[in-house]
Amino acid sequence: MRIFGVFHKYDTDGGFGDAISQKDLISIFDSLEKAEEFKKKYEDPHVFDSPYADLECGELVIEELPTTYDESTFWWIRGDARDEEDLEDED
Repeated sequence: MRIFGVFHKYDTDGGFGDAISQKDLISIFDSLEKAEEFKKKYEDPHVFDSPYADLECGELVIEELPTTYDESTFWWIRGDARDEEDLEDED
């Protein structure tokens, strides 16, 4: 079985003139076709007012969601000491 999530992807003001990307889950679907129909019906891309005049926000994106898991990747359960740099290296 495949599950698809539709996310609202947008930028917010980080307070120092920088844009911080955000992503909120809007809905999930059991087929890519249903997710695409939802996206087509509800997408409304728009542009931030100044200072983000060139950045699009309000984009809907579709991502396949995991339906299984692998406990060997749960480093926090094993008690491994890992920091953010270790996690970034895996991406």
